[in-house]
Amino acid sequence: MLCIVVSLAIGVLTLAMPPRVQGEPPANQLTGHIGLDCNPTWSPDGTRLAFTSTRDGARDIWIISITGEPAVRLTLDPLDESAPAWSPDGKSIAYVRFDAIWVVAADGGSPRQLTDSGWGDTFPAWSPDGARIAFARMGNIWLIQVVGGEAMQLTSIPEGATAPAWSPDGGEIVFERGIWDSTDLWSITIDGGGLRWLTGGSADDKDASWSPDGSQLAFASDREGDNRDIWLMPAAGEPAKRLTTNSAEDSDPAWSPDGRRIAFFSTRSGDPEIWVMTFEPKPVEPATWGSIKAVFR
Repeated sequence: MLCIVVSLAIGVLTLAMPPRVQGEPPANQLTGHIGLDCNPTWSPDGTRLAFTSTRDGARDIWIISITGEPAVRLTLDPLDESAPAWSPDGKSIAYVRFDAIWVVAADGGSPRQLTDSGWGDTFPAWSPDGARIAFARMGNIWLIQVVGGEAMQLTSIPEGATAPAWSPDGGEIVFERGIWDSTDLWSITIDGGGLRWLTGGSADDKDASWSPDGSQLAFASDREGDNRDIWLMPAAGEPAKRLTTNSAEDSDPAWSPDGRRIAFFSTRSGDPEIWVMTFEPKPVEPATWGSIKAVFR
């Protein structure tokens, strides 16, 4: 998601947790600052999250510890910066500045422009080996070497393809594809073949995130109401099961490296913030949560 949700609550934030719907995994609010916080992405060691925030005015990339220590601003350019993606070795973060992909050291420093401006490049996603970055450009998915060079077009489809998510084994990419009045999730192998349709219907299915073992996908969907919730499904596709049941907007899921937590964007506090849900080792309702048992093997 490109952080288009605007907070309607202005004033002092309250960090009191709203009532949890029975059966929904417990979730804790991680950020609590006036402004928009979204696009969470985990560090490979699972101790920090990079995210997009407007807390200082413009959109910038910030980093926060999952223990709740104060967030640190990573990017300082006056242009909007968003959609961070942490490199597999933990040393770098790719992000969008205006309409190009940039890379900066995770501990700060001078950023490096990776893709050319003027193409509307967005949604960077690192390959598991750290050698390439997938990104969206003018309605298709492209790949580029992290060291630079010419970008290679991976998809060639008439409808808009965006938001790539690389599988843990590096063999395929899941992406969003808008068709008519809905958005579905699709998958394509890295050689450009094996195009698969993963979700269908009239809903908007977005923001796919792979489980670390590659067996499942978390994603955001409005398939059961006007607001989006977090859903889970097998990596092979439907059926999907609803994970959050809050009346607020829940989206941007990001699976932790250990597979036991999902960071996500939510308006459940009254403001757009980053939350983290934790899966219980033994789900209370096996019939409902059976699809996530693989996480705990």
